[in-house]
Amino acid sequence: MPHRHQIYLDTNAAILLIEGEGLLRDLMRDLASKASSQPSTILCTSALTISELLVKPLRDGDQKLVEVYRAWGSGLPWLQIIPVESLILDMAAQLRARRNSLKLPDAIHVASAFAVAATHFLTDDHGISPPLENPAVQAGPYFEVCRLNELTLTSLIESLSA
Repeated sequence: MPHRHQIYLDTNAAILLIEGEGLLRDLMRDLASKASSQPSTILCTSALTISELLVKPLRDGDQKLVEVYRAWGSGLPWLQIIPVESLILDMAAQLRARRNSLKLPDAIHVASAFAVAATHFLTDDHGISPPLENPAVQAGPYFEVCRLNELTLTSLIESLSA
């Protein structure tokens, strides 16, 4: 894995980190802990993620979880929130035009990851799969689509320790 990391968290990765259970949640927490100890912010997500995270707790009336996710949106030192700006929306439209199966919210996530030159895209959404080409550049850089499993998370954690 590259020495420079910029890890994009899709919404399902964020949910696993906060609401998950078991080994995968523990690994996500280890990843966030390792990332927070790095000299610069290496975890990022879209402002769209915050909106997606809030839906279920708002629906369920879970005020504690609403507060947790709103704190994410207000800013955390270990997590960069990427605003959904016109450049990202334009890139998302280009991605959708090239791959009809890519849903608009997923295209916004992918465009957000491209906008910050992410090296890894952490997701369990199988609608987001390689190859994903950045419409803003002729060749690369591309990010690695990483699934939320023990092997992948362990490898990312180890690469942050190196």
